Amino acid sequence: MAPTITRTPGSSTAMQAWIAGREIALAEVRRLWVMQCAYDAIDPGAPFVVFSPSNPYTPLYNTAMGAWVARV
Repeated sequence: MAPTITRTPGSSTAMQAWIAGREIALAEVRRLWVMQCAYDAIDPGAPFVVFSPSNPYTPLYNTAMGAWVARV
């Protein structure tokens, strides 16, 4: 029996939109990471960070990260 050949959607509009959405979500994650760090005066490149409980960007970051992970 011959294998079935299907076209992959690598260049389709839907795939391009999915990739663009993923990149936008990642940009938002990065933007909120920097804002969290700035609020607590932490270097964004530090290998380990602990944010203060009062950091208002932490819930926003967690939501954005969840959205990005769902796209990956």
